[in-house]
Amino acid sequence: MGLWLEACLELQEMHARLDVLHLSDISMLISPNYQRRFLSFSVPEPTMNDAVNETINTDEYQPNHSALLRRRYDVLEGGNTELYVGWADVQGQGAANDYCRVVGVDSNSRFLACSLAGSKGQGHEYVSERGFDVGLPGSWFMRDMDNDGRDDYC
Repeated sequence: MGLWLEACLELQEMHARLDVLHLSDISMLISPNYQRRFLSFSVPEPTMNDAVNETINTDEYQPNHSALLRRRYDVLEGGNTELYVGWADVQGQGAANDYCRVVGVDSNSRFLACSLAGSKGQGHEYVSERGFDVGLPGSWFMRDMDNDGRDDYC
């Protein structure tokens, strides 16, 4: 496990024990030789009757934007630690409380999955297309690149 990931996990555990919400912005240095690409997405408003869209989690999801939605520390599927794993703000609430990670074993089955703050269950509330380009090793980050208020996978 890399030093960066260990530090993130340590901070997550500390925040969970203290029951405190912290905003995080972790930036990674990117070589000027790498091309930056980003995947922009929006979070759909799920409904229990939405059986057509397989990217919607069938578990109960009721966003409440009157207060910051809390981070999820109960997500069992941690993602591929050799690829992107981290906290982001894909809901646009102003806090990096959504847990996003790349899931899948090979390039044809990989996808970006996000467990949204305030959701319940072990499903994926946001799922990108399978086989999307994860980018170059060590160059991944999530930040609002298109000024829509939500973080994008870069």
